[in-house]
Amino acid sequence: MTLVAALVLAPGVAAAHAMDAAASPAVGHRVVLALLLAGAALYARGLARRRGAWPTSRVLAAAAGALTIGLAVASPLDALAHASLAAHMTQHTLLTVVAAPLLAAARPLGVFAAALPRAVRLPRFLVVPSPGVACALHAVALWAWHLPGPYGAALGSPALHAAAHASLLGTAALLWWSISRGRARLAGVLWLFATALHAGALGGLLAIAPRPWFSAHAGAPGALADQQLAGLIMWVPAGAVMTALALALAAGWLRDAERRTPGLEGLRDRRDVGG
Repeated sequence: MTLVAALVLAPGVAAAHAMDAAASPAVGHRVVLALLLAGAALYARGLARRRGAWPTSRVLAAAAGALTIGLAVASPLDALAHASLAAHMTQHTLLTVVAAPLLAAARPLGVFAAALPRAVRLPRFLVVPSPGVACALHAVALWAWHLPGPYGAALGSPALHAAAHASLLGTAALLWWSISRGRARLAGVLWLFATALHAGALGGLLAIAPRPWFSAHAGAPGALADQQLAGLIMWVPAGAVMTALALALAAGWLRDAERRTPGLEGLRDRRDVGG
């Protein structure tokens, strides 16, 4: 997750929005590609140095997360997001509800720790994050960067645009990581539903607004329709993904509870026979 934040914070990535349309995508894409390759090299080094086998599913999740980040910030979608709020929302949705949970599922901190010198220790708030704090941080980032003032400022400043991507992806990854750890999963279901609720509320406000919120898009043809589509993207698909993953977490916790308490399975079997 630390590496991902560094990737999105790279000024060259965000500078793609500040250059001319012909040159900017190529420059930004090269920077993202270089950083993804550097991250892959660090991850491979960690896998080689750590003791014991590492699940293939986690390696695949890390690769899928990196590919999703590349799709979001190093593809034609990145250039389109500068002119279209709906494309911008698609970009943010890919980062927060696709790439972030994949990175959390990959459990990358243990691999990166093995790749780093022993003297380097990861901050405790990353290793053992609080779901409540992570949820609050992500809520602040999500709402702050989708208010008219900060949104317009980010479009006009490569550094702020990089900070927006970094904070959205970083806080989302921290949230997903915090709720997918052991016993935290049950409480995490509630925090995830809370996140889906407030994110859906923001999307709903964008979808039903009678006029465009953002001056950067207000003069474009179909600006209101574009904003309504952006709100629906945040409201419906993103909310559906979070709800589905929350239910999956709940189901996984129940399965683990049954394994930890054999009596529950025996009780269920007796009920099935009796019924």
